[in-house]
Amino acid sequence: MKSIKSGIIVLTLLISACSSAILLEKSDVTDITVDANPSEWNGRFFNFDDKNIGVAYTNDNENLYLCFAFRDFRSFFPVLRGGLTLWIESDNRKIGLKFPLVYRERRREDFNRDILRNRNEMRKLFEERIQKFLENQKEVQIINEENYPLALINKSDNTYGIKAEINKYDPEIIYELRIPIGTGLINPGKDKIVSMKLETEEQTQMPARIDSGMRGNRDGSRIQRFSNIIEPIELEFSLKLSR
Repeated sequence: MKSIKSGIIVLTLLISACSSAILLEKSDVTDITVDANPSEWNGRFFNFDDKNIGVAYTNDNENLYLCFAFRDFRSFFPVLRGGLTLWIESDNRKIGLKFPLVYRERRREDFNRDILRNRNEMRKLFEERIQKFLENQKEVQIINEENYPLALINKSDNTYGIKAEINKYDPEIIYELRIPIGTGLINPGKDKIVSMKLETEEQTQMPARIDSGMRGNRDGSRIQRFSNIIEPIELEFSLKLSR
């Protein structure tokens, strides 16, 4: 079993005849307020090191609480490009929650050669874009397994009992979520195992006006480094609900 540093969630491998999945250990925290502040979790995250994202969870009799910590703007940048979907599978039922959302009609490409040559300007642009993106997040979309939208709800005031919040908590971006248990969103079976997948849409193509004419010159390495941070996110894990 993989050893991990003290202070983060212990990782367990569940191995079956067909597949294996990451099972996260429940955090021993209580009275979670969904406010995108990671301090309540006491640093007890399992870290997906290849994506620089931490995950933690806890639950009570009524709700499941999740926290995702994007460690810096590079780990969050794919969300700016493709939004974020959390797939929840329990008792053979699969549902998706899209949050944060990308409003494509509002999106524009601000990159140019000068910005790519100036690291400070790139960082400034990303920080401004992230802040505007976060300020726009007011809704959560519920989708079915075929990616068909079922409902668009207010992130903190809705009849589904869902509450979501995302904010910048330097240097991290924190996403917290509350989902009711025993509803159409989570129907735990006898084993109380819930499978989840966090993913962004694949949006790896460079803006045409940046990519055109730059391959093969000294800016090519910058293009490659930039393309690396927009690779889509895909994290799969399971958790066990307990009282």
